[in-house]
Amino acid sequence: MIDLNKNYDVIVVGGGHNGLICATYLAKSGRKVLVVEANQSLGGASATSEFSDRFSVSSCAHWLFQLNPDVASDMGLNKQGLEFAARDLNTIALAEDGNHLIIDGTSLRVQQYLMKIALLLLPLISKYLSSLSCCLARLTAERRNWSRVISLIVSPWLS
Repeated sequence: MIDLNKNYDVIVVGGGHNGLICATYLAKSGRKVLVVEANQSLGGASATSEFSDRFSVSSCAHWLFQLNPDVASDMGLNKQGLEFAARDLNTIALAEDGNHLIIDGTSLRVQQYLMKIALLLLPLISKYLSSLSCCLARLTAERRNWSRVISLIVSPWLS
């Protein structure tokens, strides 16, 4: 439950792995941070879910190679039990037409793949930034009424 009477320095919208990393660094720097998440649990792509009795996996575990070791250290993930079962594993994205994408873990191939994905996502990112700009304008205009601002930002994901 959100304490609307408490003053926060920063509100992080989204409790996925990126939001949690940002919130961690902000809190470590002395800021009072509120993380709001529309889903039932935190973690986003890094969250683990059970897909069969006694078998759990992160839906994006194959991207864990991108975890910056400094970030893992700053967040104390090893102390919390993070262990890599394997490194540099191949992964595949299956396509109906048989043109499967195989990522072999080498940095050149991964960079090429990520560039391809970035170009595909560019229109969506542009739309998102436009939406974010609108939200920031609302934040500026209504900065004294945080509960209303939070509900304006979070409500589209709750419906």
